[in-house]
Amino acid sequence: MFLAVPVSHPYVPCYPRETRKVGRIEQRKRILCFGDSLTAGYYAQGNRFHPYANLLKKLLGVEVDYIGLSGWTTRQMCDSKDSDSCVDVVRRQELVSSKFDAHQYFDRQILEGTPILSNLRTLHAIARQFGCKTVALTIPELAAERRQPQIHETRLRVNEAILQRKIDCDLVVDIDKVLPLAKATQVQRMSIWEPDGLHCNLRGMIPSREPFRVRSPKSFDFM
Repeated sequence: MFLAVPVSHPYVPCYPRETRKVGRIEQRKRILCFGDSLTAGYYAQGNRFHPYANLLKKLLGVEVDYIGLSGWTTRQMCDSKDSDSCVDVVRRQELVSSKFDAHQYFDRQILEGTPILSNLRTLHAIARQFGCKTVALTIPELAAERRQPQIHETRLRVNEAILQRKIDCDLVVDIDKVLPLAKATQVQRMSIWEPDGLHCNLRGMIPSREPFRVRSPKSFDFM
């Protein structure tokens, strides 16, 4: 997902940092991608990582930083906003003694009634108060929706709110439309998704340059 937190996957292009050069101030554009395992570039069951931030850096020609903490929810991000450090406790699948369900964190957040939209507003507000421009991304389909209809309903409700600009942001990217799952062919699934139906595989995270431009031209205009 372009820049984000799964559960919604938002990204924050940071405000230009001023650098002095030959007696004048030069502005430098930078982007911060923040989120969980999707932002970290999780694939191959957590044995490998390839952050989409690397692709953005090449396509946009600007400095791109990222931080992705596996399994983190929007609530945890809000709770840790003033922390000097944090711990990512999710390990690789084969090292976990109990069975690791790739959907458990998103399931828990929805089934416990976590106020996702409220948390997203808080995260965007934090970035914007420092002069950042922010971008909100919709939530793509999840395989877990087949097991728990409540997840599907909540995802659609959150996406609708994002598309209706109920979160104060500068741009909305509807990635739900470009990452099909339920209606995807077997070939499409294999070219985009990991077997868990939650994470993108390497091919899904590295689209060719031209499709990326076609799908999200506003992202380039925005920069």
